[in-house]
Amino acid sequence: MIVTDVKIRTEFRFTAGWILPMRFIRRKVKAVTVAAVVSVFLLLSQSGCSPSLVAQEEEPVIFGVIDVGQGLSQILMQGNRAILFDAGTEDPARCWTAAYRRLGSPRLEAVVISHRDLDHAGGLRFLDETVDWSGRLIAGKWEDTAFIRSCCSKWNGPVTVSTIAQDDSIYFTDNCSIDCRWPAASAPDSVPVTDETTNDYSLVLSILFRNAGILLTGDIDSTTAKLVTRKYQAALRADIVVVPHHGSASSNCPLLYGYSRPNVAIISVGEDNTYGHPAPSTTDLLADLGIVCRATDVEGSIYLRTSGYYWENGK
Repeated sequence: MIVTDVKIRTEFRFTAGWILPMRFIRRKVKAVTVAAVVSVFLLLSQSGCSPSLVAQEEEPVIFGVIDVGQGLSQILMQGNRAILFDAGTEDPARCWTAAYRRLGSPRLEAVVISHRDLDHAGGLRFLDETVDWSGRLIAGKWEDTAFIRSCCSKWNGPVTVSTIAQDDSIYFTDNCSIDCRWPAASAPDSVPVTDETTNDYSLVLSILFRNAGILLTGDIDSTTAKLVTRKYQAALRADIVVVPHHGSASSNCPLLYGYSRPNVAIISVGEDNTYGHPAPSTTDLLADLGIVCRATDVEGSIYLRTSGYYWENGK
C-alpha cells in the first residue's frame, strides 16, 4: 500500500452570510487499489452514468504585482476568483482598485495582509460595496489585527479575521497551495509586535500551482530571510520571487535566492522615492545571480500567467 501525507489547511465555512474559520486535517490514507477503481467504474456504468476519463482543462492562474507606488499589492487569480496579498497605500491615486476592475472585478476570496504598515495595509480603506469581497481577512499570528480590521472602515459587511504562522496553509484551489513560511509559531518578546519590529514578522508565503511557484516576502530583512531559508531550504523553490522590502539593501540575502532559484525577481517600488529603493546592491546581486529583475516604477503593474508548467507575460 502507498501512504499519502497531506498538510493542514485553513478553510472557512459560509454560514448565514458570515464566514466562520474552520480547521480541518486530512489524515494519512491508504491509496485506493486498482480493483476498487474498477469496481466504482463498473457501478457507474451500470447505473447509466458516463464517467469521463479525460481531465477538464483548468483556467490559467494569473499573478500580478500591482503598481501602487511606494507600497505593495499582489493578486493571485484563477477564473473569477482571486486572493489579494497586501492592499498598497492609502493614497487614492495609487489605489489597487483600478487594477482590480481592469481584471474584471473577480471575487476576492480573501485579503492577506503581510503586516500593518500603511504602504501594505492602507489600501484596505478602499474596500467598499463596489468590491466583491468575502470579508475574509488574514494576517500574521503576531500582528495587531484590531488595527488591520479598523482599516476596513468603508466596508459595511462582516469581517472575519484569522491569523497564520509557519506551516499553516491558505486554501485557494485544489491544485494551488499557499503555505506560510514566516512568522514562527513561537511568540516574540512583545505581542503584538511593535511598530519598530513589524517588518521582521512580515508574512512570507510560498505559492505553488502544479509546477509553477511564487515566493512572497513582504518586508522581511536579511536576518529573517536567513532564518526562513535555513528552515525550508529547497522547499522555497520558486520561479518568481517578489523582492523583500521594495529592494532595500538591508533585505539582501544571497542564501534566499540560492535556494529559491527564481528566474524572475519583481520589485514593487515608487518612482523617485525618497528611500533610494531599490538599492544598487540589490539590483547588482540579482544581476550577478543571473536573475531577471523587473520593477513597477519602470513597467507599472506586472502580470504573468501560467497553466502550471511555465510562465508567460500578460493577463
